[in-house]
Amino acid sequence: EQVEQSIPVVKSEQKPAQTQNNDLPEPGSDEDILERAIEVVVEAGQASTSSLQRRLKLGYAHAARIVDELEEKGIVGPFEGSKARQVLITREQLQKRVAEMGQEITRDYQGRDVVLVGILKGAMPFLCDLMRCIDLPVTLDTMVVSSYGDNTVSSGSINIKKDLDKDIRGKHVIVVEDIIDTGITMDSLVPLLKKRGAASVELAICLNKKERRERDVFVKYIGFDIPD
Repeated sequence: EQVEQSIPVVKSEQKPAQTQNNDLPEPGSDEDILERAIEVVVEAGQASTSSLQRRLKLGYAHAARIVDELEEKGIVGPFEGSKARQVLITREQLQKRVAEMGQEITRDYQGRDVVLVGILKGAMPFLCDLMRCIDLPVTLDTMVVSSYGDNTVSSGSINIKKDLDKDIRGKHVIVVEDIIDTGITMDSLVPLLKKRGAASVELAICLNKKERRERDVFVKYIGFDIPD
């Protein structure tokens, strides 16, 4: 007779299946997690979903929400891949400073005939915001003026592609520009407008790059000084 031998069956230990770590509860309040996320951004210069998920041990979906909140608060800017560009000025800071500039112009130009000259096209967003903060009747005009042409380095002479539409004789002109660096364009434009009979000509600049200055141009109204 054949004797059946029982062969013991050894069951291998099965590791639990890995689940998507999407919405697992994380320790600490949302405020604590956000504060830690800001520390990561400051330290590593990154605010990608994957980096926050790894470093803060967050679920993927939670990390993604934190990244969105960081961007909404202006702590980080739009992304290039996983790298966050440094935000120099938040939306709240910009709005506050533009409102202050509008108040300064309102105070300085009471009873005067004011013309805002926007330098197209870059100055338009700043010009529109600034106009709304000036509590005076003002006239708007525009110019297209450049000392750069198609280059990124100033040529030293200005080129007027679009001139003013209105006469500025006897008017108080405020040239509104988004950014000033070398000062070459404004150094030529301000005397030109004065020669046309403007009672006064001042500059209102949103962003001032002092490190690039090549001409000694006086800017009466400055939004922010920024690095090159």
